[in-house]
Amino acid sequence: MPDNQQAMGTAPKTHKTPLETSLFLLGAGAFGFFFRWIQLEAGFNDDNLPDPSIWNWILPLSVLALAWYYRRIVRSYADAPAYLPNGLKETLGFGCRYPILYDAPRYLAAVLIGAGSIVLIATTMLDKSAMFWRATAVFGILTAIALPLIQNEANHHIRHVSGGVLRTLSVFPILLMAVWLVTCYQTNATNSIVWSYVVDVAVICSCMMLFFRLAGIFYGQQESEKLQFWIMVSSYLCFTALADSRNLGLAMILLGLGLECLVFNWVTVANLIPGRPPKKRSAPKPAPVPPKSDGGFEQL
Repeated sequence: MPDNQQAMGTAPKTHKTPLETSLFLLGAGAFGFFFRWIQLEAGFNDDNLPDPSIWNWILPLSVLALAWYYRRIVRSYADAPAYLPNGLKETLGFGCRYPILYDAPRYLAAVLIGAGSIVLIATTMLDKSAMFWRATAVFGILTAIALPLIQNEANHHIRHVSGGVLRTLSVFPILLMAVWLVTCYQTNATNSIVWSYVVDVAVICSCMMLFFRLAGIFYGQQESEKLQFWIMVSSYLCFTALADSRNLGLAMILLGLGLECLVFNWVTVANLIPGRPPKKRSAPKPAPVPPKSDGGFEQL
């Protein structure tokens, strides 16, 4: 872990602790669930057709307002000042004296994603888009295996998995979101009611950006501020999307993803280091190459 303060699982005193931030995200997700449920009740008639309703404006405005507020929270870390160091262990490592507080939610999230994928296969066998749902479920199972392995590696002092394997594992969640997005498009290609699936599209795209930023850790392209921002936005959208009447397997996957976002938020806030990030050393300029002599021709 970066230092003794982070090893205790507490954030710098200049901003909220991991517990406070995670509870805020959970509370915001509960409000998002409520807003979406009210919109579904008030914004659609008995024929499942959209009706003019103020909730059709409140829900998207709440997403934009929270995205703006989350952006301010992330920016406040830099103003504190505090920063998230680069590296897998420095970003996702958890050094609390009670590891059960970290292991229980992350393994529960993986079980929910994996079990939800199995349920998705079993409940969509007769669906006209069964092939697409089956592909989504396969990548869901791979994601349920990949995320605990990545988190385990972040907490080992000795590397157990090679860098190439970690880079491959980090791609599985992105592929899950990509295939899920294609499936969402395929199943709603003839659906003219945008509100019936736009929340799904939003949560898929948000989680894709989250896992894309997470994979950047393994490819040397880590951007900590964007990672923390997409963790917060994705948690809100995952819990909001649970209000829809959907396949049980997809609901379990969404719940697992929302819980995973809370875990990611906890460890990233706990690993913040007070102060300014160290400046990157510029590479030394290469020495000029002297011109080759051509037998004294240059001197003529």
